[in-house]
Amino acid sequence: MSRQSKLDDFAAFLAGRMVKLVANAMRPLFYLHYWLLPQQRFKLENSAAISTSPGKIINDNRQSTATLIPKIIWQTNYTNKVGLPIKAAWRWNRLLSRSYQYCFHSTEDRHAFVEQNFPGKPTELYKRLTIGAAQDDVWRLMVLYKHGGIYMDIDSHLIWPLDRFIEAGTLEMFLRYKSKDATNYFIASAAANPNIKSLLDEVLYRIETSQSNNVYEITGPSPFQDILANKSHAWRLAQHTCLQGNLSNKFFQYLDKPQGCWTQEQKRRRVVQPKQ
Repeated sequence: MSRQSKLDDFAAFLAGRMVKLVANAMRPLFYLHYWLLPQQRFKLENSAAISTSPGKIINDNRQSTATLIPKIIWQTNYTNKVGLPIKAAWRWNRLLSRSYQYCFHSTEDRHAFVEQNFPGKPTELYKRLTIGAAQDDVWRLMVLYKHGGIYMDIDSHLIWPLDRFIEAGTLEMFLRYKSKDATNYFIASAAANPNIKSLLDEVLYRIETSQSNNVYEITGPSPFQDILANKSHAWRLAQHTCLQGNLSNKFFQYLDKPQGCWTQEQKRRRVVQPKQ
């Protein structure tokens, strides 16, 4: 089910084109900055109202009980010290989500959150994942099921203000491409959403039983395509909502990670460790 009107489609299309043009114009400046100051990094700051403890999230943002999706944005990365393009995407997203709190989890924060909130078998399966991107795929479902909110990949950027399409009474919002394939780089959900639970159960099942060595197939977005195809859910087109890789690219995203992108990591080792 999509809630987009034709007017919304057109306005979002124009906004997306403008963002892409601006991002392309800024790309040479990002490379120039890196050439001049290759060691400079920028910190992604949590909102003051957000607890730094991954086990307990404190959000004092007052909102109507009719607003099912909490006004908090979740992101994760191997570090919160990032290059200028990632910081620029973060700043742009904050401009389009002024009424939202922001919470960043590092690799260590993710581990602590999973252990504290999903003990037992879910934690055991999570720990069998050897690649950070796969762990992130599982963590995003867990944190949304526990707390609700908006998850966005670190290299993604909004093209439309969140308040324009995350309305009071909205339970969830997934993204699809024009091909109708679902994706998982942006997810909006209320806490305890049955669709998020189904996705989490499927991902954990694939970790436990998968013979694949492909992050895409084990933890996402493949599970989203398979599960959401058979469930009623609210969705929007990705190109009218949130995009990836315009302000940033793989080079800037993995500046301080010698292992590189997950696509390279999974060529060198198994995604899922065998059960001990």
